[in-house]
Amino acid sequence: MDRAEATLSETGCAPLLLSWGTRALYLGPSLRLSAHRNAVAVLAVALDAPFELALDPRRPQAGHRRCTAALIEPNRLHQINAGAGDYAFIYLDPFSSELKALRARCAEQQADACFALAGEDALRTALRHLPRSATAWADEATRSQHLAPLEAALLGEAIPAAKGDARVRQLVTCLHAQPDDVRDLADWAAALGVSESRLQHLVKQETGLPFRRLRLWMRLRAAVLSASGRAAGSTGADLTRAALDAGLAGSAHLSAAFREMFGMSPTALLALAPVVVQIDAESTATHGARSSAPRHPHTQTGY
Repeated sequence: MDRAEATLSETGCAPLLLSWGTRALYLGPSLRLSAHRNAVAVLAVALDAPFELALDPRRPQAGHRRCTAALIEPNRLHQINAGAGDYAFIYLDPFSSELKALRARCAEQQADACFALAGEDALRTALRHLPRSATAWADEATRSQHLAPLEAALLGEAIPAAKGDARVRQLVTCLHAQPDDVRDLADWAAALGVSESRLQHLVKQETGLPFRRLRLWMRLRAAVLSASGRAAGSTGADLTRAALDAGLAGSAHLSAAFREMFGMSPTALLALAPVVVQIDAESTATHGARSSAPRHPHTQTGY
């Protein structure tokens, strides 16, 4: 039995891979990830037992922080050591009102992560009640019933969404809808009427990430959701098709970038045969639905 299979057997329930709007959620066993950097903020929540967050994975002597929830800022090297049971990892768009609300509700805010989240129990309850079967999400009338408690727990008291720079928001919205967009930073700067250096500064200021890493996150997210939604235990050909559709060079590029960003390979995730639910912001189509955005005839092969 490999590590993924052994971890799955501890929970007795298939993991859930949920994408709705610009958010993404993994709910299931911890997967014992190696040290990595996520391109967006991630909220880690323990459902059954606390986890330990390495304060500096490069320096073991720095020790660990034992906690049941942590909001990890974008592009921060970290490693979570967790045991049996379920954990949730919620990936949040840099402009989302949820991210702003979560930061505001953390009593302890550090440069790399925030702790002591108010309303943590309500969030944990909402996560525990998310169904783990495709049929439970198939009925459009019941989807909001599943998501409403989770969204309310993430927001807490409503906080207006951060507006941010309109040009950066336009760029981020496009990358989310069309991750295979071939335009580089210079092309975007020309289209948005701003210098390349100014746009690079604005993107880093607004999102916390350089343009190339932000685009890579969007592509990895699209590729893994696509591959997971096709079938459990996707083949190399499936990974290649999903990678190319998302603007990556191929399955090798996808695997290397995914391992660097998430601390595991995409095949290890697919081996768990997660229940995949993809709810588009506009159409609310589920279970591996593809974006209706027009495709580009060529793909970008760089990061």
